[in-house]
Amino acid sequence: NVYGVTFIGAREQIASKLREIPNVEHDNVWRYSTYLTHKVFGSLGEMFKGARALQDWLNEAARRIAKSPSQMTCVIWTTPLGLPIVQPYRRVNRKLVRTALQAVYVADPTVETPVNAQKQRTAFPPNFVHSLDATHMIMSAIACQKRNLNFAAVHDS
Repeated sequence: NVYGVTFIGAREQIASKLREIPNVEHDNVWRYSTYLTHKVFGSLGEMFKGARALQDWLNEAARRIAKSPSQMTCVIWTTPLGLPIVQPYRRVNRKLVRTALQAVYVADPTVETPVNAQKQRTAFPPNFVHSLDATHMIMSAIACQKRNLNFAAVHDS
């Protein structure tokens, strides 16, 4: 997948586009979108083998970190600029509190909870890539400033 897009998310995006096509029968959207999502993911895997291997490695690293014996270790890394990055994804222990007006869930933010291993794993590859993109942008801006050049950036252009 690309940037953490799941099979289900990709299928929903494709289904949404298929629903916009007048000739596609609504009853077939699910079947068509499932088929097309398999084809899209398969072709991405063929076209970007190196990127896929790196993503798999990052996923496995995050899985091992999150599954450490204490279950309390978030994925942490440092960018080339020296900026420490911490993925704060944890499972939330919420309690349901019912009042006369409503029911709300509350959590104690001071209680440390185990990491959300799945979120740690799926978020790591795109977050890592974004951190490298941001590092490159800052390094480019600094280089431009040193040469008295104006710098402008567009995110995810």
